[in-house]
Amino acid sequence: MPAQERSMQIDERALGGDQPQLRHREAMARNTSPKGSNPRAETQQWDDAAGWEQDEAAGYRARRLLSRSDSGFHRAGDRFSALRRWMSGERWFKRLAIVIAVLAVIFIGCFGGLWWRLGAGPINLDVATPWLAAAIEENIGHGNTVAVGGTQIERAGRIRIAVRIRDIVVRDRDQVVVATAPKAEVKLSGTALLMGRLRAESLNLVDAELAVRITPDGQVTVSAGDTAKPLATGVASKRDAGMAPTFPRAAPAPVQGAPATTPDPTQNGLLAGLDWLDSLSLTGLDGQNLNEIGLKNGNLVVDDQQRGNKWTFDNISLSMRRPSSGGVAVSLGEEGARPWSLKVVVGPPQNGVRSVDLRADKVPAANILLAMRVKDLTYGADLPLSGELKGELGRDGLPTYFRGKVTAGAGHLIDSDTPDYPMPIDSAEMSVEWDAGRRVLVAPFKVVSGANRITLLGHLEPPNGATTEWQAGLSGGTILLAGTDNEPPLIFNRISIGMKFDTDRKRVLLTQADISNGEIGIAGTGSIDYANEARLQLGFAGTPMSASALKRMWPILIVPEVREWVIERIERGTLQRIEVGVNSPVRNLSRKGPPIPDDGLAVNIVASGVTARPVDDMPAVRDADLKARVTGRTATVTIGQGIADTAAGRKINISDFIFEVPDMAPKPSPSRVKFRVDCPVPAAAEILASDRISDLSGTLIDPNASKGNVAATITLGMPVKGSMTKADTTYTVIGDLSGFAADKLVMNQKLEANALKVLANNAGYQVKGDVKINGQAASLDYRKPSEGDADIRLQATLDDASRARLGIDLGPAVSGSIPIKVVGKIGENDSRVGIEADLTSLRLDNILPGWVKSPGKSGKATFNVVKKEQSTLFQDIVVEGGGVSIKGSLEVDQNGDLMSANFPTYAPSDGDKTSLKAERGADGVVKVMMRGDVFDGRGFLKSAISGRDADPKNKSRNIDLDIDVKLGAVAGFNGEALRSVDSKFSRRNGIVKNFTLSGKVGRDTPVTADLRGRGAGQGRDIIVLQTNDAGAFFRFTDMYSKVVGGQLSLALEPPTVEPSAKEGLINVRDFSIRGEASLDRVAAGNSTGTQSGVSFTALRAEFTRQNGQLSIRDGVVKGPMIGATIEGSIDTVANQVRMSGTFIPMYGLNNMFGQLPVLGVILGGGSNEGLIGVTYEVVGTPGQPVLRVNPISAMFPGVTRKIMEFNTGKQNTPIELPPNN
Repeated sequence: MPAQERSMQIDERALGGDQPQLRHREAMARNTSPKGSNPRAETQQWDDAAGWEQDEAAGYRARRLLSRSDSGFHRAGDRFSALRRWMSGERWFKRLAIVIAVLAVIFIGCFGGLWWRLGAGPINLDVATPWLAAAIEENIGHGNTVAVGGTQIERAGRIRIAVRIRDIVVRDRDQVVVATAPKAEVKLSGTALLMGRLRAESLNLVDAELAVRITPDGQVTVSAGDTAKPLATGVASKRDAGMAPTFPRAAPAPVQGAPATTPDPTQNGLLAGLDWLDSLSLTGLDGQNLNEIGLKNGNLVVDDQQRGNKWTFDNISLSMRRPSSGGVAVSLGEEGARPWSLKVVVGPPQNGVRSVDLRADKVPAANILLAMRVKDLTYGADLPLSGELKGELGRDGLPTYFRGKVTAGAGHLIDSDTPDYPMPIDSAEMSVEWDAGRRVLVAPFKVVSGANRITLLGHLEPPNGATTEWQAGLSGGTILLAGTDNEPPLIFNRISIGMKFDTDRKRVLLTQADISNGEIGIAGTGSIDYANEARLQLGFAGTPMSASALKRMWPILIVPEVREWVIERIERGTLQRIEVGVNSPVRNLSRKGPPIPDDGLAVNIVASGVTARPVDDMPAVRDADLKARVTGRTATVTIGQGIADTAAGRKINISDFIFEVPDMAPKPSPSRVKFRVDCPVPAAAEILASDRISDLSGTLIDPNASKGNVAATITLGMPVKGSMTKADTTYTVIGDLSGFAADKLVMNQKLEANALKVLANNAGYQVKGDVKINGQAASLDYRKPSEGDADIRLQATLDDASRARLGIDLGPAVSGSIPIKVVGKIGENDSRVGIEADLTSLRLDNILPGWVKSPGKSGKATFNVVKKEQSTLFQDIVVEGGGVSIKGSLEVDQNGDLMSANFPTYAPSDGDKTSLKAERGADGVVKVMMRGDVFDGRGFLKSAISGRDADPKNKSRNIDLDIDVKLGAVAGFNGEALRSVDSKFSRRNGIVKNFTLSGKVGRDTPVTADLRGRGAGQGRDIIVLQTNDAGAFFRFTDMYSKVVGGQLSLALEPPTVEPSAKEGLINVRDFSIRGEASLDRVAAGNSTGTQSGVSFTALRAEFTRQNGQLSIRDGVVKGPMIGATIEGSIDTVANQVRMSGTFIPMYGLNNMFGQLPVLGVILGGGSNEGLIGVTYEVVGTPGQPVLRVNPISAMFPGVTRKIMEFNTGKQNTPIELPPNN
């Protein structure tokens, strides 16, 4: 080869890297002479090529020596370069790669096209249907026939395509359908095809239901459908099937001197399961050559008829495969929101051992518990389990090698009897390793639940030559229980638990259980005997510990309701002793089983310094000594004495406390609490006002407005459960109150009692006893139901002071004592109370118009008081007795103002025939209308004439009134009557605006009265009354009964709201007085006066009305024969007349001396008197006045006569003396 070409090749290699040797050979071919070949030249050329290759190899070795400092990196690069040079030197490899690449492109294209096509739906492949059906029939055999609806290709997962048959129906010889499936994947056996037979090697049902049934005799069948014929068979136990076990159980070595025992071929559960796998491995899944059977995206039904359990799993994928090397591989999983998978591979027996490989990924622990086939298990777990276990099992079922790790995610442990009380688990992990030398399975584990942590070492020892018992135990490690309310954690570091499983005697022995930390702990022993009926015997005892430690040590799943009650109700205390004993059948311990016998459980607890809260929202009981005893059916807690503090700091002494659950079989169990309370009344009132029972008892007593002491026995009933409502609690309170006083308790009045009985329960409460209501003695029986109005029965006697204190003061219109009886219902918005009052001792003065009653006159009033939301209605008012008959009703508003009144029968006096009606209009004016034939007006006249001031507290003083009265006759005094009465009266803001009166008196003599104005600046308006029969009018009003005739003109100021004197003036002309003997004697000598009385020409007097008194002053009577002066008063309240004056005989002549200037005062005694006169006085009652004269006074002329005056009713007016000139 020329040097130039060699140089070119080297340069190319230098520039382009290591080029394929083929390029060099092609260049050599191009330089070959076309005339033929020269063997010698070719040989030379190949020698040159070989030399070049040697140079190239030498350069390569040199580069390797120079780059040895980075030998690690370059060695990999050199190997890759060598491989590339080898590949470049092999022409066939390049062609093979091209072929493979083309085939891959074709395959990917075809697969992609097929995948795209299958996206629109399956592709039918019915041509293969007969072959696949025949293959399945060959597997099933036994004369069964298989009908397949068709074959199709469809997507099966993300990037998988499967050939599936659909609508599979299997019929037996009688053409009865024994199995159906919507789809199936079938794989034919290649070996069978070579032998000219169609057999299925793999059968996977898609979207079908697969049933695994364990019959009572231990047979295991796998079938499609809940009642289909088996597709695969096996046995749960070879012993039950009458087959020899794969690994016979060796008998233990006999003890020296003891007779030899016959080996027991009975197998444990593990060996029985291995025998079942062997039965599948030896005969095939179908009893022949079926190597795989499975279920994809289907439903799995497990029916364990031997244990009486049945479970259903949805969206399950199950595969049971028989590997070619032997053994069985099972995979099980679920897709969906919470996917999980479990894979188990059990190898074939080799050299006396078999391999076991188990992998789990988030397998629900509940599924594993179901697979364990534990009958009547009430405890379950909601925990995802993951892990891997590997090992080898020997002939005796014991591992020769076994190790692995299992972890659990967050979840709960649950007792199905009490699902509302789960035990939370945050995480758990356990490592497992078999110690072949010691023949012990060691399993350290850790469980974390919130701030609680358990770290222990577990071990399990199988039977050995000396014993047939399995032994297990927990030791080492710590148990950390977190504290609450800043309490330090509770740590137990002395843990020793030992157990033995005696499978021969069927007993489980708890040989030792000791958990402590040197200060507190628990210890116990026990056993479970399941030879016949499973029975538990257990005994535990604890050292003294705090209540907090007990609550933390108490597992959630052990009697959770009682545990929760203790945690919530017991706040603190010291546990002196705790003992727990159980001796009961296991089935009785389940909530669903029979009740625990009373002697099957015994728990005794003694504690001191306990603070407990027996009822929600009620004060806690502190400093209590507690004793508790729990049996199989009952529970009792007693407290000798304790103290409770209310929210306001009031103390309640509690004694004889008993909490009792008479029967714990019903759920929730009923309980009863009974205790005695001694405390101040405000403390008890605060309890009754608490939220727990306030809705039931109402606001009985205000704690801040009461005093006294209470001694009560309280009984409560409630269910034992997690959360209670007010409706769950029943209570009864029987209390005795002493020195009791409470404001606004009855009728919004203060109630006092030396001794009072109080009863309260869910139905309501009752207060009974002799009390004082705002100082008034009464007998009270007050009952308030929880729903509805209160019933009240009250008897009392109300005098004037009592009525004033109770707010029912009616002023001077009512005086005296009233015995009353109150019976009725009092509601929050509506009340109805019946009242009966004895009016005998009462004095009434126009409490209603014209109703006047004196004390001692019999009378009775009954009425019903109905309290509405906006008003109070007095219904069925009946007043009878002493000629009175008043019947009707009235209504007042919230302020006590009259809204309406209606008395169809209004007869305040015997013989009255009237009706009275009143109604308040929208403008606030009360319109009163009175109609009737006869009305006794004597009582009204006395009140009107007296001018008695109204009570300042009486609201009726300011009521705007319009009164309309039309009566046939108004009876007055002295047999006189006012007939054809028509009167109208109007008042606004306490001022009379209008008054008119018309009627007839005497012998149809008209009487008129009206309101007249005085003019601007002359004072208030006046009422003017006129009649031409003054005598009849005086007799009618009982002013003076011995006046005959006369023209009367009476002017007086109308009543006002101010308590001031009302002035008046009376003028009478041309009248006479008859029947007054003393007056007749004064006027003796005049025959006319003696026969027809004493005549007068004029009478004038000024008067003042105030506070029931009519005071007369400057009264002068003039007549032709005699005159007189009058001064005094008529007291209608005291029913007295006290008047005095001077008779002036021969008044016309005698009065001349009094009219003289200057000398008139001395000679006549004043302008209205004369030189000679006789003094007199009038005393007694207005109806029977007595006139007395002083004859000696006639001997004293003029002013000296003043010495002989009576001064009865005098106004103490100073004598007018003439001025000193």
